[in-house]
Amino acid sequence: MKRILPCLGPIVSGLLLLFLVAAPVRAQVCNTTSLVINSQAQLDTFDCEVFTGSLFIIGADVTDLTPLSGLTSTGAFYLRNSMATSLAGLEDLESAGNVLEFRDNPALTSLTALESLSGEIGNTLAVFNNDALTSLDGLEGLTSVGNFLQVQFNNVLSECSCGLENLISGTPPTFSGVGFNTIIESNGGTCTSPETVLVNPCTPQGPVDLVAVATSNTTVNPGGSISFLYTVTNTTGGAVSGDLFFTARRNGATVAQGVVQSGTLPAGARVGASFTQNVPASAPPGNYSYTLSIGQFPNAAVDSVPFTVTVTGLRERGPEGWTVSEAMPWVDGEQTLQPASSEAVPEAFALEAAYPNPFALSTTVGFALPEAADVRVSVYDVLGREVAVLVDEQLEAGRHSAAFDARGLASGVYLVRMTSDGFVEVQRVTLVR
Repeated sequence: MKRILPCLGPIVSGLLLLFLVAAPVRAQVCNTTSLVINSQAQLDTFDCEVFTGSLFIIGADVTDLTPLSGLTSTGAFYLRNSMATSLAGLEDLESAGNVLEFRDNPALTSLTALESLSGEIGNTLAVFNNDALTSLDGLEGLTSVGNFLQVQFNNVLSECSCGLENLISGTPPTFSGVGFNTIIESNGGTCTSPETVLVNPCTPQGPVDLVAVATSNTTVNPGGSISFLYTVTNTTGGAVSGDLFFTARRNGATVAQGVVQSGTLPAGARVGASFTQNVPASAPPGNYSYTLSIGQFPNAAVDSVPFTVTVTGLRERGPEGWTVSEAMPWVDGEQTLQPASSEAVPEAFALEAAYPNPFALSTTVGFALPEAADVRVSVYDVLGREVAVLVDEQLEAGRHSAAFDARGLASGVYLVRMTSDGFVEVQRVTLVR
């Protein structure tokens, strides 16, 4: 036995060496500040499980990301100007560190391979100018972006609520998971601004789906008002007609009902609009169950969104009933589908509350004209310097709006001033970078 064992030593060592040569193991950690990969041949040699620096994959020669299989984390990840059609190969990526960027990839259609990605992007998440990208599915594991979220110029990205839903919270909802600034614009469909993302559903819940948010405080004084923003989606396959209506109840008893807007939705249409709910000055203090419903007024609802309205404090001058004002017509993109025929011409000049406010990039300012008139809406800084002119023309009677694009301006308080036919009104808006 003693003579045999020494002879086995070289054999075992040889077999072990053969195994190690035949089955190479992916390197565990690559401690590199940055690496630029600009060809498929170079990418095919990648062998890191953890890459501590910034990984740049750039160039039209890159078509296949599967050599990245097994990569679990990076200090930052950039995919630019590639011809990859998907992110297959990134299924194991759990963390992208400070930056996750997909930019100028004309063939990229999907991000769904990012199934393991979760938690925080320390600085920037950018999805920019990917001409074939259809959704942001795959990003839903992200709960925080430390600084900057950019979703821009993705021409066929028609709906981007799905994938960003865990960056959104609060009532009214905000991009609370984004530390500094959110730019969502110049994409397709409803992926056109942070506000449209906040009110659009990730997945429609029924054949006709209603999503609504209160954009002002739901605790009001008697005689006060609450602003709402909503969308209605028709997935029935055919045109439908109906009403958006409200029901207010106190202690289980209905105290008011009314129609907010009525119209017809073509098959596949999604419309969005806003309105103001006025609370009567005579409303007794307490909690009210307030429900917005889509269906046939007054009781046939196919979808509803509940709210709790609390009436408290000192009485204000206001209406004597639960009335609706500033009900915007249903629109699908640029097309007005069917304005409510009962919508009245405003009774007086008014500069309406900007939304959102505070804001990070742009805000929309509404105003009302009781008659055709010359109107000027301009913006000033706190030193009295005019920094923007939003409107300077003659407009017809009705409700209008204008966008204040604050890119290039410093954070702080700005004054929006409206003048028309002797009417002057000023409101404050706050730009937060």
